[in-house]
Amino acid sequence: MGHVNNAVFLTYIESARFAFLQHLGAATPDSMPIIVARIEIDFRAPVGPGGEV
Repeated sequence: MGHVNNAVFLTYIESARFAFLQHLGAATPDSMPIIVARIEIDFRAPVGPGGEV
């Protein structure tokens, strides 16, 4: 379709969150100490192939 699907942004956010927690030493692949209860995203513009998020 030529754009990043809106649900994919949550995957990006989760990957970044886990990487950050690993960097802090707070997470391992077998544990995730922090639970996200709610996420709200305002979509302002589409991101196309090769676009920066």
